[in-house]
Amino acid sequence: MFDPPFTLQCPKLKSSAGFDWPLDRALCVYEIKHTPSLSKPDIYPKPETETIIYYDNHVLCTYLLKEDGTFSPKYYTCPPSFLNDYSFTGATSNGLLHFHNRDSSAHALWNPTTNEYKILPIPEPRPKNLEEWRLRAFGMWCDHKFEDIKVMQINILNLADQVHCFFDQFSLYSLKTNSWRLISLCTQFDYDLFVCACISGVVYCRACDRKNGVMVIRSFDLSTETMSTLPSPELGGNICKIFECNGLLSVVALFFDEDSVPCKFQLWTMRDGSWIMESVFHTRGVRRMLWLSRDGKLLYFVSMADELVVFDRSIGKLKHLGVNCFSYEPNIIPFVESFGQLNGISHVEEVHSQFLMLYPLYKL
Repeated sequence: MFDPPFTLQCPKLKSSAGFDWPLDRALCVYEIKHTPSLSKPDIYPKPETETIIYYDNHVLCTYLLKEDGTFSPKYYTCPPSFLNDYSFTGATSNGLLHFHNRDSSAHALWNPTTNEYKILPIPEPRPKNLEEWRLRAFGMWCDHKFEDIKVMQINILNLADQVHCFFDQFSLYSLKTNSWRLISLCTQFDYDLFVCACISGVVYCRACDRKNGVMVIRSFDLSTETMSTLPSPELGGNICKIFECNGLLSVVALFFDEDSVPCKFQLWTMRDGSWIMESVFHTRGVRRMLWLSRDGKLLYFVSMADELVVFDRSIGKLKHLGVNCFSYEPNIIPFVESFGQLNGISHVEEVHSQFLMLYPLYKL
């Protein structure tokens, strides 16, 4: 076990499962840099302030991200009541959020800025038994070149008690046509939808080459609708997440100790077609990582006490954010306000329609 230079004590270390976490495992994150000479300047113009959204338990909190990684609350809002039966998939683009109803296979888009939402048609094919769907992965991209919004859905299907990937095709939605169509995939790969992310209009998904068993990363460009294959870092069977860091494709791998508790995170970055392990983050009292800021400076975690904390890599310090988690999988996502129209239903219209249904005489 490593000997960290500092610890951050929590008044209560109680997990969402209800058990108390030993106090000798104080909340701590400690970084060991493996390739400090490979640091690359941020290719994005750095805004004075960046807006992010934190979605947890059907409540969307909008924050201004400060330089030190802490939050400045901007406003709170709840999705229209219609979306209460939907789950936020984490797919977002140009201020739009994607929701999915697992029971009905329905999709919806919501614009928190205008409070407009749009119910999408249900993609085909649909299984006879909805329980056959085991897992889905989603991506979304606002294609400004063609003035379109695209949503991608990949499925894992469970038939006859055998789990296999529905790998030969996936569904792609276009707002322009308000319809879904099937896109064929190469049958050479089985996709791991637990490791899937959409970055700047490109969906990345970890996959296994069925011919040789080698792990790769398959990418699909939603704009050009083309696929390509990238190598995967050597992670074994460890859980990982895909991010964007300084404009580069990055992977954060999670390692567990003998008690099946997260104890180490590895940060890998692809440079010139090769994966470089840049840093290892040793942790205590952390149960999962939520987000890596686009400039690679800030790492956000959920503590064993179900609280958001941020690790500032520039100064090597961990900070409390004063934000509690009410669900197991909250989301932190960069956000831009958008006033684009979905040609859907606004929250105001929804309330007005419900009022007229209750009091039809008021139509006059």
